[in-house]
Amino acid sequence: MSGAWQVTGGLNIPRQSAAATLLRNGQVLVAGGFGNQSFLQSAELYDPAAGGWTLTDSMHSVRWEAATTLIPNGNVLVAGGSTGGSLLGIRGAELYDPTNRSWTVTGSMINERCAFTVTLLPNGKVLAAGGFGTNGALATAELYDPATGVWTPTGSLQTPRGSHTATLLPNGRVLVAGGTDFTAAGGTPIDPTRSSAEIYDPATGIWTPTAAMSQPRQVHTATLLPNGKVLVAGGVSYFGGVFPTSAELYDPVAGKWSPTFPLVSGRQDHTAALLPNGQVLVAGGFNNTDTGPTAELFDPASVVATPALLTQPTKLQTGAFQFTFRNTPGLSFSVLSTANLVAPARDWINLGAAAEVSPGHYQFTEAIAASPQRFYRVRSP
Repeated sequence: MSGAWQVTGGLNIPRQSAAATLLRNGQVLVAGGFGNQSFLQSAELYDPAAGGWTLTDSMHSVRWEAATTLIPNGNVLVAGGSTGGSLLGIRGAELYDPTNRSWTVTGSMINERCAFTVTLLPNGKVLAAGGFGTNGALATAELYDPATGVWTPTGSLQTPRGSHTATLLPNGRVLVAGGTDFTAAGGTPIDPTRSSAEIYDPATGIWTPTAAMSQPRQVHTATLLPNGKVLVAGGVSYFGGVFPTSAELYDPVAGKWSPTFPLVSGRQDHTAALLPNGQVLVAGGFNNTDTGPTAELFDPASVVATPALLTQPTKLQTGAFQFTFRNTPGLSFSVLSTANLVAPARDWINLGAAAEVSPGHYQFTEAIAASPQRFYRVRSP
């Protein structure tokens, strides 16, 4: 299974580490985060019909790395987060009413949390799991009752983790994937980013392990697709590392992960929401240059490999020419070359196969160019 991404309208305010929720009217609420060199309490709404964003009322508190979910009455719960530059969680929570576009304060959590997850369970309660408190990652979890506004404890994760994702599966259980912790050894930061995943059973309050992702990742996104699979996209794999454009799918029936078509832009601390048309909106975040208002759409119904768009060939110090392109993971491509662009396809020289350097990312290097002017194309058998 593969999919395709396309660019859509940008946010009014660039933001990363924001909280995003799909409302009953099909719009998407994005609140808080960090952007324009400040921590935010502002919020805005995305209208998929118009493909644009409008500002709405701001939250009572500045917060980034908060968690959010839609509760049964149609309001939005936003909980925890951090108010400053360090990963020190807060306990406060508030509710957004889409009807009058206003916020009200609700009961505070038992534990301080930021970079954690909240998940609406089939029984109407909300599961809060993991995150960072005041001394590293948490394994604790708790339940919020919208009827009373009160939080109560439940079973703890097997592995402490923050900056992970949590997804309600069709069987009513919750998949938690990835995340990280931070400790100090001799003053040196350690960042054990996780590829592991585990599942929460609301009937027992117990967590059990499942298959690990293909690579460690944190501050990524996870979205349940209409076919019951879970799309995990982006994030960062290691402390101070590059932001992968890779994406993968979890199959709850098989309990396994598989790669899918990668993102257009590598990004972390972004948001993702399933739209009524079955597409996934990915917005904002941080990429290799700066926080930006960019957004893109993933279409899980697109199963046909898209034409390969080659990057401008780069001449290496060795004199070789190298280019890259994106396409569905797991395919094979032949690279053709010619010095005469009008030459028929049968006369192009077959240089060999492109290498898949990471899921969905292909690269080819021509060690010795036959002439000063070269044209390249790729084809799939």
